[in-house]
Amino acid sequence: HCREKREQVSMGNLNRNSVAHNQRTLLSNLREFFRDEAFCADAKMLRQQAAASVPTAVPDAEAQAALLAWADALFSSISKLVLDFEAYPVQVVTSRGERLCLVPNLYSRNDGDASLGLRGWNLETGELRTSVELTRGMMEVGARNPVHRSWSIARISAKRLKAANEDAQSPIRRSHASMAGACFAALFLAETGVNLSQMLALKWSSTLAASLQDASVVRQKFRELKFRAGRKEVAFTVSLGFMPKLKKYLALREYLMQDADCDSLFISVGHYAQFRRVRSLNTQFLDLLYSRLDRLGVVLPKVTARQWRAAKQDWAVSNHSPVVAAKLMGHSLETAL
Repeated sequence: HCREKREQVSMGNLNRNSVAHNQRTLLSNLREFFRDEAFCADAKMLRQQAAASVPTAVPDAEAQAALLAWADALFSSISKLVLDFEAYPVQVVTSRGERLCLVPNLYSRNDGDASLGLRGWNLETGELRTSVELTRGMMEVGARNPVHRSWSIARISAKRLKAANEDAQSPIRRSHASMAGACFAALFLAETGVNLSQMLALKWSSTLAASLQDASVVRQKFRELKFRAGRKEVAFTVSLGFMPKLKKYLALREYLMQDADCDSLFISVGHYAQFRRVRSLNTQFLDLLYSRLDRLGVVLPKVTARQWRAAKQDWAVSNHSPVVAAKLMGHSLETAL
């Protein structure tokens, strides 16, 4: 009983303080019934927490819109880059008109022109800088032997561009594809309102692709996807407009997987020398995504996984009946009310 309730609380299906209160009452009644104060003394009972009694605040609408716009644009642009084997540079444009040019380089843009790794690029257009532009820039910062330095930067930048555009599985492509996967995971959180631990526990199954064709109708604009992963049946509800994104993510996951052994639905790749190593998505993936965006010069207010769930709950209750809201969120009608 304790293990089951602890698992349900960890997945967000039950309130921790309510379970803790009920367990304490149950244990007291059982000890009185058996006349044994040591009954279940080793049971791992949940304890009430003050934080658990405070509902998660719905995040600011602008903070939500900002991440959703960038996540959607990056996921769409990078997926096309790797799945269609398109060439760098890539122009990313959000639905709000914001722009970013992706080049085959991992250096942070926070340092601006101080980053030697990015000096070879015009980050507005994605084009390689000419030797004249580079030499002028080296002279402006007082670099020693500016002609040689500019030649070296131009050579390295051109070499990286050539390598990225000749190898469909190049490290930079896999790194950007991994970021696109994290962007989709953020979109999935916002779309489904699923608990973070539930999302990360989702397993890959060959029946998932088939379920996209046979999704059951929850309401006219929503589809419930059901598939088996291992021995468990998994179900979640998405809007019709989200279905193409889910199909594209499955293709992106296949691109990253190659012959790797990982059964998690949401995955990422390692850093630097480990770009070909696939692993399950990290529990801190949202923080890592915000950090990655920051290095690209995109600074956004943070929205936590719990806040995304609160936002979805607020939207569901505001736009649908309690019955539909409960179905969309995957919890009881009592919770929706």
